[in-house]
Amino acid sequence: MTRRFCARCGKRSERLIGALCRECYLEHEVSVELPKRLRGYVCRECKAVLKQGRWERSGSPEEAVEEAGFAAVSQGLRVRGLSRPEVGIAFIEARRSSPRDYLAKYRLEVKGSAGGERVELSQEVEVRVRLSLCESCQRRASRYYEAVLQIRGHAPLTERERKELSELVRREVEARRGEDRAFISSLEERREGIDFYIGSAKLAKQIASLLVAKYGGTLKTSTKLVGVDESGRSVLRYTYAYRLPRVKRGDVVRINNKVCQVLRLSRGSVSLLDLATRRSFSLPEKQLARAEILAGAEDAIKGMVTEVVRGRVQVLEFKDYKTFYFDIPLPLRVGDEVRLLKIGRSAYLLATPMEE
Repeated sequence: MTRRFCARCGKRSERLIGALCRECYLEHEVSVELPKRLRGYVCRECKAVLKQGRWERSGSPEEAVEEAGFAAVSQGLRVRGLSRPEVGIAFIEARRSSPRDYLAKYRLEVKGSAGGERVELSQEVEVRVRLSLCESCQRRASRYYEAVLQIRGHAPLTERERKELSELVRREVEARRGEDRAFISSLEERREGIDFYIGSAKLAKQIASLLVAKYGGTLKTSTKLVGVDESGRSVLRYTYAYRLPRVKRGDVVRINNKVCQVLRLSRGSVSLLDLATRRSFSLPEKQLARAEILAGAEDAIKGMVTEVVRGRVQVLEFKDYKTFYFDIPLPLRVGDEVRLLKIGRSAYLLATPMEE
């Protein structure tokens, strides 16, 4: 076998990689290159992590620090001199180095081939992870908003309605926390309803549409010109005015001389149950404008079936412990729990689970 000389050190070698012996090639041509200063960024408010110029939602503060350091290493890493390199990055530890900084340590394992030989390299790296503010939280801190979501009723909202609606809006915003401008910059409780100032007009519209789908009601949209951006485009501010329907699910109303219970409301339509015939039907929501509201869902009384004989059901209500009889063809059994409503001298058996 012909022996050749390494062009760098002059040593004889039976196999050269290019013009270099194995030792010189690994020392001078193979390297794992990283920036001198590796920095990662975590939002100190929402714990989002900056990855390739975009803020992405993370988990706990500890997980966010680990992800930020991993992103910094992955983005800055370059392997030179190896074919088909395989890189493994393992988190070792992170410690607080200052009130706004962490020092995260990682182990790099690099595998590849050079001149037909398998090469493995290993080294430890440190990343300084800075706690800062993402763009979304910066805007939130400045009380920035693109849209106002107004929630109103036909009468002042009850405390129960305020709580339920506020929780729904906050839950939807929280579910999109990692998205740009997904925050409530402020909230105003008014006598007639609630105003939510939301960072993203797109998100405000989605929540408004969800309210209509869930509760029915109406939605009106308006815009206002508030300025011009650097590119010359108009900057608009949106107002989504949502109004709850006159009735809500579970209410009992009188319409067309029928006593009915509201089963569902959705996008301009309402499903009703005739409490006398036990037949369900639908009407346009607008027709409820002439309906008489007899009672709300909160007025229902719990009771229990105590006897069923040939289509006649005996029910004991748990408020005054009185017994009522209903001639209705429902497959109820003794011991079933039901709900009743007393209006004047009459009692009505409300929708059972199989009718809802």
